Parts: sequence; C-alpha cells; structure tokens
Amino acid sequence: IQAIIYNYLTLEPQDVKSAEMLLKKIWIYPLKSGKRVEVKEVEIRPDGCGLMYDRMFMVVNKMGEMVSQRKVRAMARIETTIDKKAGVARLRAPGMDQDLELNLKRTNETKSIETKIWRVTLSGLDCGSEASDWITSYLDPKGTKKSPYRILRIEAPISRHKDPKYSPTLREDDLNVFHDGCHMLFANERTAEDICNMINKKAASEHQRKVQKKLPEDKKINTESMLRSCRPNFVVDGGVPYVLF
Repeated sequence: IQAIIYNYLTLEPQDVKSAEMLLKKIWIYPLKSGKRVEVKEVEIRPDGCGLMYDRMFMVVNKMGEMVSQRKVRAMARIETTIDKKAGVARLRAPGMDQDLELNLKRTNETKSIETKIWRVTLSGLDCGSEASDWITSYLDPKGTKKSPYRILRIEAPISRHKDPKYSPTLREDDLNVFHDGCHMLFANERTAEDICNMINKKAASEHQRKVQKKLPEDKKINTESMLRSCRPNFVVDGGVPYVLF
C-alpha cells in the first residue's frame, strides 16, 4: 500500500497533463457480487444514481443484510443476462436446473422491505418466494443455514450517510442505491499492471526465501484477475500508472 501511495504522489505534472485515455471496456453487475456483464454502450439511470441495470439486484440474509462474495464465494459464479424486450433479468448458476427470471420493473406483487448495506439502512423490493427458493437452493443446497436468502430489487434512491474514511468526496445529500459508495467505478489497466508487478515481485522474493525456488507462473496475479477483483464499470488504458483523467 505504501508503494502504491508513493507512486501516485510522485507523479510528474507532465505525466498527468499528457495522459491520453482509451476506454476499453464497460462492465455492469446486475446482481451485486455476481458475475460482470460486458456491454458496448450503457445508459445512465434517470435518477442519476449510476448505470442502468448496474447493482440492480442484491441478495440478503434473514437479517436483511447484503450477501457478498467476500463471505459467500458462490455469489461470484452467478451469471446474469438482461433481456430488455422481455423485461427480465435471467440468473444462471452452476448446478441449478433452471434459470431464474426477475422482473426489471416493479409489479403489484412486490413489497418493500428494509435492508442494510454495511452500516446503512435502506429499502428494497422483495422479488418473491420463487426467487428466494432459487437463491437459497444454490447458496445453501444442504439447508445448513436453516433460513432462506432473498433477492431484492432497487426501489428508490435515498440520501445515505457517507463515511468520510471511505468516501471523502461524497456529500451528505448525495443519493445512492445498492452501491457500496460511488455510482460508477473506473480503473486504469496501467495501474493494475503496476500493482500486479509489485505484488508478484514481493511474492517471488518470499517464495525464493522460503523454498529456494522460483514462484510458479500460475501463482502470480495478473491484470485480468486484479481488474475482476476491483469490479470497475469503466476500464481505461493509457498514460502512466495512477493517472485516470
């Protein structure tokens, strides 16, 4: 972390001014903590709270708290496709015989329930018992949790308290929905490459010290896995590491 901060703080002014950026990829995550979906173009939500269909759905536990792949790794294997014509999002997961269809628009059957993202309380629309049965069967096939998971759809944006420690640039009256903090996330491939090089260099040194052998290639982190972990919406390339705009 110290090396990353040092590299950022020691950028030369000419490096920042002369940086030319190329937008390479656009990713959305219709299910929070699910697999990403690459798109060629994207619209901004009418309320301004991020990209259309990004973090539109979220899995919660019996206490109404979000479920993420930080603790439930199976979340990372759920694929989502958006069918605008049919008005549904389709979820697919390993071992599940059928896909799950979720309405993109509110229906008369959906009800609003309270949920939590970190320390923030907000509301979401319950996607129903069929969705609950599907996600529970996938995440807890043996029934060890003895309580169902549920899937929520975003309802309306609210003004969420922002922790200045993690979101120093956000205002108290900024609206948000199911995002952790920012509506859109950007990543520079050059930065990811530089971080990977630092991590691999450190790992190789430790490996050599402990077993007197070179670090195997399959044990090294690469740019793709780094970007996958960061979960950005826009991936750009160009300039020097740690320059974004």
